Amino acid sequence: MVRIVVFLSLFIFLVVSPAYATQGHGGIEGILVHQAAHVLFALAMGFLAFRIKRDELPVRKGWRNVQYAAVLFILWNVDTVFVHFVDEQVKLVTVERLATGQLHITSPVPGLAVMYYIAKLDHLLCVPAIAFLWVGLGQLLTQAETRRKKGDAS
Repeated sequence: MVRIVVFLSLFIFLVVSPAYATQGHGGIEGILVHQAAHVLFALAMGFLAFRIKRDELPVRKGWRNVQYAAVLFILWNVDTVFVHFVDEQVKLVTVERLATGQLHITSPVPGLAVMYYIAKLDHLLCVPAIAFLWVGLGQLLTQAETRRKKGDAS
């Protein structure tokens, strides 16, 4: 049964519908709630990074990588709030699709189109953050297993 569900899921996602890299948010209420979630996520990551620093945990590899992930997630959230604000709330940029892979970005504010384009590359912050988190949690798990085995041996 599981194989059938996995096969059908892959078929639907890969064959039936196109995959889009961006997602719109319905109405102003949707974007406000979404923006609030970004702010809360950034605050939570700030608190995590602060606690790791305060408790002097970065001396251990796993916690250091989790702290790096938290800082990158903060930067990613700030970047994403900026992009959502200029694109969907105040509408200071206009994005026009010219062809597949070609966009024309314009803005009445000088330099904002370039800033917007660079900020839209938010995956350059989010993907490394996820990688640091993954590696850090793996290191913490390995350290915990090592301590547990030492405790079992004695």
